[in-house]
Amino acid sequence: MFPAGKCIRTAKAVQSRTPSMQRAISILRVSTKKQLSSGDGIENQRLGNNEYIRRRGYRLLDEVVIAETADDKERRDFEAALNSIVARKREVDLVVFWKMDRVSRAGVGTYYALKAYLAKHGVRIEFATEQIDATPAGELMESMLAATARFENRLRVDRTIGVERILTREGYWCRAAPTGFVNGRTDAGKPILLPHPDPRQWELLRYGLMRQLTGAYKVRQVADELREQGLITRSGNPLTRQTWTKICRAPVYGGMLCGPWTDYQFVRAKFDGPLTPDEWRRLQEVLDGRNTVARRLPRQASRPEFPLRRFLRCPKCRTPARGYHAVKKNDRRYSYYDCRNRACEFRIPAAEAHRMFVDLLRDVTPSPELLALFREVVLEVWESEHRELLAKSIDVNKTAGRFREEKQALIGLMKANADNPSLVAELRADYERVERALALATLARDTAEMEEYEAEAVVNHCVYFLERAGELWQEWPVDLQNRLQLMVFPRGVGFDVLEGLSNPDLSLVHAVFADSARMAAPSCRVTNRVIAELIGWYKILASIMPVPLIA
Repeated sequence: MFPAGKCIRTAKAVQSRTPSMQRAISILRVSTKKQLSSGDGIENQRLGNNEYIRRRGYRLLDEVVIAETADDKERRDFEAALNSIVARKREVDLVVFWKMDRVSRAGVGTYYALKAYLAKHGVRIEFATEQIDATPAGELMESMLAATARFENRLRVDRTIGVERILTREGYWCRAAPTGFVNGRTDAGKPILLPHPDPRQWELLRYGLMRQLTGAYKVRQVADELREQGLITRSGNPLTRQTWTKICRAPVYGGMLCGPWTDYQFVRAKFDGPLTPDEWRRLQEVLDGRNTVARRLPRQASRPEFPLRRFLRCPKCRTPARGYHAVKKNDRRYSYYDCRNRACEFRIPAAEAHRMFVDLLRDVTPSPELLALFREVVLEVWESEHRELLAKSIDVNKTAGRFREEKQALIGLMKANADNPSLVAELRADYERVERALALATLARDTAEMEEYEAEAVVNHCVYFLERAGELWQEWPVDLQNRLQLMVFPRGVGFDVLEGLSNPDLSLVHAVFADSARMAAPSCRVTNRVIAELIGWYKILASIMPVPLIA
């Protein structure tokens, strides 16, 4: 902002007018709005500066008030005020501040650079409460006051950061709200995040994250769709792909905090995000390609004319089939699937392969009677599992609650005995022990807690899908066709399966219907793994399919 360097004193005075003829500008500056009416506020500074100017016999030419918070806007206003003084340098002899820390708290170098900038234009600086002369002792005092202002500012910053670090480790948010949130307070006055006041923005944010979680869409596709639907960033600008990538990677959107203030450990926030912690962790697996379902998707761009490419397998060598167009002599294009290994001599028209695949989907569709029985059994097993997990979750929550109370008590003791370093060190060791125990208890709680999904909604979506898989495959776009194929046949299908020569490898849900004689509780094959598979289906179907109407 100002040229670097230290003020160089010369024998020539900055101004040659007598004191009674010298004209001064009074600058009143505060860093927070709270200081407007308290402490070294504007009114106190005005009284002190005016008295100093009167006592020294100067003439008050003008008064400048800078009363914003300490941000870029305040620095721009301060710079504009100094530039205005330089522009009037022929009529200004000096600038009066209340104290040296009203000029700068950045240290000796910055202070002298600013002083040299004004002196170059014939304007000097004086302070109403600090008398500094041109003697060696005065120069020493000037440097000490500038360094003290810097030291006090650093102490203030360190105290603020220390409090924010403690609050962050407890799950509170001490920064500006990210996209989709606004800053808020708990009943106790502690800082948290609240959903955006516009419900549409919060719904779009959750919709996009759930869509990304399916693994069927690229980051670019979801970001473009959200931008078209009106999702904006915290600064009010349209959503960009880079911003959407950062949102998907930020733990706060999973209701967690992680960063240098938490020693890069995940801490459960005192507020909820658009995703649950488990959903956010699965999203990271999808983005990293570690999710098994996402890894099965073709890495190349999907082509609408070849939905079975890399899914259909050669009946001889089991290599994934490729899709291509052949142009005949009549210039007409014909679509085929074939094996890249020519020795297999496998090739089939795409239209015929699609017809055979639809027939296979219909063959594995359970009958209405089996679906009705399946629905009844799943709801019964779901209720039993929910009761068991709920009881375990209550026990773990009690343990975590005891550790949390002990942690709060230790924090209070450390604050109360801050003047006893040895006792604080012992309390700090206890605090770290309790914090580790609490982290383990919280992890156990998260493991024990069952995700809150409405059983009826999950079962309705999945039964609707089971009944209409063949029709949905023909109606959906290619990216959703790929997703449907993997939901029903997780390992793909060989052409021999389409021909009816081999049995397909079905999903866990379809495998339940393989032995309909056992479709009765408690001997039914509906297990925890099947329920987990149903929940996985529901997360995908709920983001791409309307709520089905099932009686």
